[in-house]
Amino acid sequence: MDYNMIIAYAAIATSLVAVITILSERQISRFTLSVELLLILEDRFNNEKMIRHRQMAAKSLLKDKTDYNNSIMEILTFFEMIGLLIKRRALDEEMVWEMFCEEICYYYMASKKIIEDDQSKDPAFWRNLDELYKRISSIDKKKGGNDHNNSNKTEQVKSFLEGEAAP
Repeated sequence: MDYNMIIAYAAIATSLVAVITILSERQISRFTLSVELLLILEDRFNNEKMIRHRQMAAKSLLKDKTDYNNSIMEILTFFEMIGLLIKRRALDEEMVWEMFCEEICYYYMASKKIIEDDQSKDPAFWRNLDELYKRISSIDKKKGGNDHNNSNKTEQVKSFLEGEAAP
């Protein structure tokens, strides 16, 4: 056998191992960054400022106010950003489901009139939030959770908002 052929095959094998290693490391790195980002988002969602926004938004939504206020906007924008991060594959949707399912689904349902009003003016408005809600509620249904598309959720949404509004 020709030594040049042996060297060529060895070089190809070494290159393949290197490519596989790089791809594996990239996947591990992406997963690690996704987890870190999700934990940062969880901290942000549970910090004092956001808790105040959540309380005020919940109180407004319980009063059936369908007009904008800063707190409702903060909550919807937070979830819009999460929707974008999932779309761009910076976050894993199942990990988001584990951490934020209830909040995403109930705030979305409670704010549906506001979302629809905005979308009547600009159909692109809240597009990532819409997609996030669909994805998360679909995962929840597959995992044996709630059917968030069921129209008989008024009492559950109200109960959730009352819990959020409580100090």
